Amino acid sequence: AEHMGMGTTLTACYIKEDTAYIGHIGDSRLYLKRNSNLKLRTEDHTVVWELYKNGKITYEEIFSHPQNNILTNVIGTSGKIRIDVFEMGVQEGDIIMLCSDGLNSMLQDKIINKVMDNKKTAEQICNKLVSLAKQKGGHDNITIIVIKI
Repeated sequence: AEHMGMGTTLTACYIKEDTAYIGHIGDSRLYLKRNSNLKLRTEDHTVVWELYKNGKITYEEIFSHPQNNILTNVIGTSGKIRIDVFEMGVQEGDIIMLCSDGLNSMLQDKIINKVMDNKKTAEQICNKLVSLAKQKGGHDNITIIVIKI
């Protein structure tokens, strides 16, 4: 009973040959780093992301907005869900990162990008990002998967 109304988020990635197939719901994220560019490939299913998409707040304001944890689409709270499904090409040298909001709520993209530039292995990237997120407060669980193509 104490967990009534709680849901979960999911961001999944399946890679076959030169294509990544993505399924996404909630505010976990998938980033693609190609060369020196880090790009968020998913959209958060949150009230704040809707404000951002509609031009009401800036991307930087997402991180400090008082409603940044209000989800609009999750698994488990109702029978109606909307899953974003898409595919993207991948190439040698790409880095794909899936993460829970425990990471991106603590660290902005420019910090994540810098860590990816400075660390050589997927494990080093994960360890450094978790460490930095905890230093910033680590208010939520911090889950990261890094895939180096």
